[in-house]
Amino acid sequence: MKKGFVLAVVFMVSMVTKTFAQDETAYYQGSSSVTVGYGIGNIWKTLFKLSGSFFGGDYKVSATGPVALTYEYGASENISVGVQLGYSKITGKYTDPNPVDSYTESLTNFSALARANYHFGQSDKFDPYVGLGLGYYNFKYDYKDGSGNTNNSSFSVPSAFGFSGQLGAKYYIASNFGLYLEVGYVGGSIVQGGLALRF
Repeated sequence: MKKGFVLAVVFMVSMVTKTFAQDETAYYQGSSSVTVGYGIGNIWKTLFKLSGSFFGGDYKVSATGPVALTYEYGASENISVGVQLGYSKITGKYTDPNPVDSYTESLTNFSALARANYHFGQSDKFDPYVGLGLGYYNFKYDYKDGSGNTNNSSFSVPSAFGFSGQLGAKYYIASNFGLYLEVGYVGGSIVQGGLALRF
């Protein structure tokens, strides 16, 4: 009877200790997080601007995204694995005094990447990490000239292969809610940030 009681107490103490230990750090094994973010410094938008500058005239570029949704699971003490879905659309509009020479073009990008991050912090709120992602990128290009002629095509660069490289951190304002920021090549942008949920 005493032996059973002692074992039960030891088990309960170990579970409580484990829970407290998990709560002491922002990242821990077995945790899950979801982030929703928006990218700044869209690489494809920059390329559109550069290509438009060669032709002179009035060329304006607008962009949506990249927008990213990421799920991450704490697979080990320092390594998390997850999936990131991304979307962006860039539109360029060239206006010429001769309407026939005007045109509109757009590039839509969808991505799905498997990611892994190495977490190296010990803070209860701050979770720094570095990681890589590999997966699928698909681009759809649409073109419409001033006469109404269209040209639509889908392609991958190269061979549907996509990647990311990120140095980032999450900062938890509350126990389950925080912010995140990543720099590197993430979803077609140089910097990406947004909201983070942990559960």
